[in-house]
Amino acid sequence: MRETIPAAHRMTNEKGTTPRRRAIIGYYAEFQFSVVIPTAKVAGAEKALAESERFGKEFKEAHNSSISEFLQEYWLDMGPDEIYFEQDVSALAELANAAESDTDLRGDLTIEGFTHQKWRSYAEDMFDILPPYIQTDSIVEIKGEEGEQLRWEFDGESRSESYATVMWPAELNSLHLAQRALEEIVTQLRTGATHIVCGPIIHKYRPDLLTTKEVTA
Repeated sequence: MRETIPAAHRMTNEKGTTPRRRAIIGYYAEFQFSVVIPTAKVAGAEKALAESERFGKEFKEAHNSSISEFLQEYWLDMGPDEIYFEQDVSALAELANAAESDTDLRGDLTIEGFTHQKWRSYAEDMFDILPPYIQTDSIVEIKGEEGEQLRWEFDGESRSESYATVMWPAELNSLHLAQRALEEIVTQLRTGATHIVCGPIIHKYRPDLLTTKEVTA
């Protein structure tokens, strides 16, 4: 199951209150990050955080508008080996460079690591601000203390949230057998067969499908 959550959509609902999330995470959660903010978008991400009502004051005053410091200390509680820029550039050097050039000396910002901590709702608020700046194919996987599992995926514009489904070996085996039946049918089609009798093929792998009653509307 997947739900697309546009940037800043989850901050407030139509009544101006913070909406409840769908999945129950519990008190603590495990987070696995594989997120990249490309060089060309780092400054934009910092500007968005600085201008946000939710994080702006803390970002500018306590963390000197440093996105890596903000992420390390304010929420993610991860070390410099897990949240880092490609190049180790001092804040003063980067500030001087920013006044003269559009090139960010720091390079890409990478968030790659694991943390176990209290679930904080403002994590979602922050990752609703950042999606336009996060590289496509970045993911955050979250596991709640009750076993809930979900994943945040980013497409360069928004964040989508999908929920894991647990399947036991017997269920997976049934799916694999059905897949093998389909693959055999496809193989015959590719060989140029114009008439395929599917019943025997299905019966070989999943005879139970042939006895399943049709569902009528």
